[in-house]
Amino acid sequence: MTIDEISEYICQGEVEQISLMKPKGLTEHDEGMLEYLEDIIGSVRFKDAIEACRKRAEALGEKRSEKLSRVKAVEKEKDALEEEKNKAVNFLTSENEVAQLKNKLLHQKLWSTEKDLVQQEEQCKQVKAEYETMQDKLKTLRQDKKKNTHEMQTLDKKLEKIETTLKEKKDEFGRCDVEDVKLREALKNMKSKSKKLQKQLQKEKEKVW
Repeated sequence: MTIDEISEYICQGEVEQISLMKPKGLTEHDEGMLEYLEDIIGSVRFKDAIEACRKRAEALGEKRSEKLSRVKAVEKEKDALEEEKNKAVNFLTSENEVAQLKNKLLHQKLWSTEKDLVQQEEQCKQVKAEYETMQDKLKTLRQDKKKNTHEMQTLDKKLEKIETTLKEKKDEFGRCDVEDVKLREALKNMKSKSKKLQKQLQKEKEKVW
C-alpha cells in the first residue's frame, strides 16, 4: 500500500468520523463539527473574541427587543391618539378656514372703509370750501352791516330830528286850529253884527226918507 493510498484511507476514516460528529459541542469541553473545523482552520484563537461579540450581540439584541417593544408601545399610543389627532387637524383646518374668511371680511371692510374715507375727505373738502365761501360772504355782510349801521344811525338822527320838527309843527297846527276856530267864531259873530247893523242902517235910511 502506497503512502497516497494510506493518506486516502486515513482521510476516508476521518470523513466517516466527522460524519458522526454533532453539529456543535453541547458543553465547553465537548467537541462537535464546529469545534473540529475551528481547530483545522485555526479560528479557535478567535473563540474568546467571538464569544464577546456573541454576548454583545445578545445584549444588543435585548436592547433592540426593548427598543422595539417601546416602539410598538409608542405606535400603539400613536394609533390610539390618531383619532384625536384627526379631530385636532380637522379643528385646526376649520379654524384656518374661519381665520381666512375673517381675513377676507377684514380686507373687504378695510377696502370699504378706505373708500368711505376717500368720499368723506372729498365731502369734507367740499364742505370746507362752502364754509370758506360762507365766511367770505359773512365778512362782507358784516362790513355792509357796519356801513349800513352807520347810515342807519345817521338816518335815525335825521328821522328823530324830523319827528321832533313834525311834533313841533303838529303842536303849532293844533294852536293854529284853535286860533282858526276862534277866528271863525269871531268872524261869525262879526257877520251877525254886520247884518244887524245893516238892517239898522236900512231902517234909519227909511226913516230919513
